[in-house]
Amino acid sequence: MPKQTINNVKLGIFVLSGALFLILTLYMIGKNRSFFGSNYYLKAHFKNINGLTEGNNVRFSGIQVGTVKNIDILNDTLIEVTLSIKENMNKFIRFDDYAMIGGEGLMGNKVINIEPASTGGRLAKEGDVLRTKTSVNMDEMLSVLEKTNQDIASISSGLKQTVININSSSALWELLNDKTIPVNIRNSLENVLSTTKNIQTSSEDLDKIMQGISKGKGSIGNLLKDTTLAFQLNSAAKEINATAKNANQVTKDLQKLVTDINNDLNKGKGPVNGLLNDAEMTRNISESLENIKKGTDAFSENMEALKHNFFFRGYFKKLEKSKLKASEKQTKK
Repeated sequence: MPKQTINNVKLGIFVLSGALFLILTLYMIGKNRSFFGSNYYLKAHFKNINGLTEGNNVRFSGIQVGTVKNIDILNDTLIEVTLSIKENMNKFIRFDDYAMIGGEGLMGNKVINIEPASTGGRLAKEGDVLRTKTSVNMDEMLSVLEKTNQDIASISSGLKQTVININSSSALWELLNDKTIPVNIRNSLENVLSTTKNIQTSSEDLDKIMQGISKGKGSIGNLLKDTTLAFQLNSAAKEINATAKNANQVTKDLQKLVTDINNDLNKGKGPVNGLLNDAEMTRNISESLENIKKGTDAFSENMEALKHNFFFRGYFKKLEKSKLKASEKQTKK
């Protein structure tokens, strides 16, 4: 009986050990741990690992090449991830390749994808720190997608209300059902086309006129191209300028003369003052003018008497005939 108990205990211990070994083996296989192959370690620094954990897969160009060995927080803004890479990959991974955190499908585990760089740098060695790229954060993408869905819902609601308003608008439907509108629009377009053609024709005519003017054709072209006319206009402008200067000088002289006369009148000096203020001189001038008038009248009477005198009558008749002939010749011309 005791021997049977010992055998049962040994059997239990063996079964339990085998079960533990099987569980450990399955766990290590699940974590992609390598028992028999040799590895080397590379590092990558990230600001945010987005849920990456130890044991997650490492891929190079989509091929499984290792696992995440360790994750350490260096400071509040930097996290160091140690990558366990298969030894045979040291011929392909270079120190300037990029490490980026991705995902296995939409909701799968996180993985680190190593993307080859095109610079052709040296091969990565044990302990090298790979360059990193910021990957798309699924939470941020879902947040943006949620906001986009809200915007789409708002737009759909507004569009729905717009369609309802259009359907309930009788005036709009009357406008759409009015058969005269297309005819009026067609006539308006024809008028616009005709106006455009007229404008084009006018523009072409104006262009021809401007070309003729530039070539010296027509009265305006002759006016612009005639150098003689330009010289004459220049000379006329100079003469007008000289005349204006002379007129200005004459005006100044007249102004000075008027000023002198005004001063003489105000001061009681000069011949003009004597002529205007001397009553005796004024009376003598008036009497002289009256005598001249009387003498002129008497001379006219004497000349009229001579016309009727017997001795001078013939002379005056010949003089009248000569004047008449001269007048007739002038009329014939």
